Amino acid sequence: MNKTQRVFLVLGLLGFVLLGLFPPWMEKVDTAGVHVEKAVDYAFIGAQPTPTALRCWDTWTPPGGCCSGALAQHPEQCEPGTGFSKNFISVEIDGTRLATSWIMTVVVIGGLLLLFRRPSVTPAQEDTTGVKGEEVH
Repeated sequence: MNKTQRVFLVLGLLGFVLLGLFPPWMEKVDTAGVHVEKAVDYAFIGAQPTPTALRCWDTWTPPGGCCSGALAQHPEQCEPGTGFSKNFISVEIDGTRLATSWIMTVVVIGGLLLLFRRPSVTPAQEDTTGVKGEEVH
């Protein structure tokens, strides 16, 4: 392995680790008969993002999901900034996006390692005399 390949390998490993430390997240709302998923940003694994991407709209209100009516009088049961009951909303790591990112990292780094490899030396091309810079007669 030459120096260029080692640099690409280290960068690939660093990227792989960073993707694991800052994975993509997905916000989900599950209510009676309604399932909504939305991809959200990358965030540190130890600091799960707060659910804010999904909101209740005037045109769509999941049954029992929006903090209106009876729930509006108990805001402690609602997820702040969303309008959804805490029982129906969750934020989790987006495993599909994370796996895709890791696979693409491996493919790209593998391609770069192959692209920057040294040409193979066949035994016929090797100098077997042990003396450099002199011709053997």
